Amino acid sequence: CGLADDSLCCASGQTLQTVDGQSFCTDDATGQCSTMVYVNGVAATQKAYSGKPCSDCSYYPSSNCPSCSDGQTKQTIDKKDYCVDDKTSVCYAELSWSNNKSSPPTLDPSCSVCGLADDSLCCASGQTLQTISDTESFCTVSGDKDNGKCYTMLYEQGVAVESTAYTTNSCAGHGYYPASKAPPFCLENQTQKEYSYNSFQYCVDEDNKVCYTMATFNNNLTINQKKDDTCYCEAGQAFYQSNDGKVFCVDLKNNNMCKIPFGPYNSYTANQPQKWDDALQCCGSGTYDSSDTAQTTGNCKPLSANY
Repeated sequence: CGLADDSLCCASGQTLQTVDGQSFCTDDATGQCSTMVYVNGVAATQKAYSGKPCSDCSYYPSSNCPSCSDGQTKQTIDKKDYCVDDKTSVCYAELSWSNNKSSPPTLDPSCSVCGLADDSLCCASGQTLQTISDTESFCTVSGDKDNGKCYTMLYEQGVAVESTAYTTNSCAGHGYYPASKAPPFCLENQTQKEYSYNSFQYCVDEDNKVCYTMATFNNNLTINQKKDDTCYCEAGQAFYQSNDGKVFCVDLKNNNMCKIPFGPYNSYTANQPQKWDDALQCCGSGTYDSSDTAQTTGNCKPLSANY
């Protein structure tokens, strides 16, 4: 550069480099190339240098070329380097350089199941990411309302998409994960009913008018449901079906009075509170005669269950 002390050929914080007969300065922190501050002993304005040693990207050595575009930060995930968007967390491949030009930013979604470095952002707020296998990931609602309900992710392969209900694979047939979190339901040929006086819900088989609990799924997708005579009678009553097929509730706390059952056997206005009627003949009279269980009159039979 024409100076006796060649360390002065470059600005402070720079180092003089001479490669293949070419002399230039590099920034000590970044490796960015610049012209010298003196040329043939004459002070000169320093400029970016892109001669042959720096021709890839204006940095020397080329390993100092920027890995990521502006607005991205280099991040190592599972031993692989990515460029992560500072605002969206979307993963991109590192840049490649040639003739002082970089490759265009290219998505590299291999950083996570949805292509975001922070996989907690794969799902909407209030949802939890579920990864079942290498080929199945989805989101489930966390909280009291719709807990376990399945949704698709907000990103697929690093591209933002609309999240919708997820009803395939692990959520098929019920839309919840695990399946045991699916709301109770009634099986085919059953009708869901509800008592207006206490909002109790149950299922009625339309063919034989038998009452069942609401069905639920086990985690292995088998179904839980059982016959439930308690939906016809209140606590402290026995469900009783006479020889002629009529159904009653025997009030064990009130002189074995025979009362109208709730649900499908209610012969009064639907879902009204229970009534007693002396005309009810549950065991030859309006009360159940427990002493006549030997069927000496042909009317009574043992109570089937107490609740």
